[in-house]
Amino acid sequence: MTVAQRQRFESLIEQGSFYEAEQMCTALYHRLQRSGKKQEAFDCLLYGARELAKVEQFQCASVLIDKAQEYMKKQFFSEESLSQVLSLLGTFPNYLKPKATLFKKLEKLVSEKHCSENILHELYKLEAEVCIENGDYRRALSYYSFLNDCKSYTVILEKWMSQGLESEEDLFVTRQVLWLITQGKRILAKEVFELCLQKHDNLNSSPLIGFMHLVLECLEHNLFSSIECLTAIYKPVLDRDPNLWRLLQEANDFTKRK
Repeated sequence: MTVAQRQRFESLIEQGSFYEAEQMCTALYHRLQRSGKKQEAFDCLLYGARELAKVEQFQCASVLIDKAQEYMKKQFFSEESLSQVLSLLGTFPNYLKPKATLFKKLEKLVSEKHCSENILHELYKLEAEVCIENGDYRRALSYYSFLNDCKSYTVILEKWMSQGLESEEDLFVTRQVLWLITQGKRILAKEVFELCLQKHDNLNSSPLIGFMHLVLECLEHNLFSSIECLTAIYKPVLDRDPNLWRLLQEANDFTKRK
């Protein structure tokens, strides 16, 4: 934007004409794009979105960010540009529906462009924060499983555990440890399991936790027949939650394939 264009844009925001400010940015973006000024076109969208976000006009700002992600998808992509978009979007309130929608589009873009792990981690952390804000701990944990961050994963698991009964904490831990194994995250599963036991002494007296100790040992040494014997012995414990049987079977099957 030229100095005069910025002044005009800022004037519209001061007047409360947010839609007009958004439309001005869009028109200028298309003009710059047609002129082959790709960087300037992208910067225009980001500038407009950033200024609108400052005055909490997140709907208008989201429209401009959406145009930016479409532009990156079709013509102008770099990880630096994507990181700028993620940083800006991260400042939006997590309860906003457009934020979650944009993250989904950016997740697809990251996959299509085969982005680096740094970008993936940046995106997944932001998406996990949205999930936590909305109370979707299961989904938040699925994002953190990609990050292989034992401490952060355990913190989120503990937040989820706090929403339930203390008598069911062993179920929370066991379900997540088994789920991690089904995702090929055996090392992370063991680390999370051990950290949870360190932080929650009451878990050590649970028969279900004792069962998981043995299962992790069997999986580590590929003693699959031993797991079948254990499940028979611990059947009354496993019957507390039908999902445990499914997860245990999936974990066993996954490990055998590996």
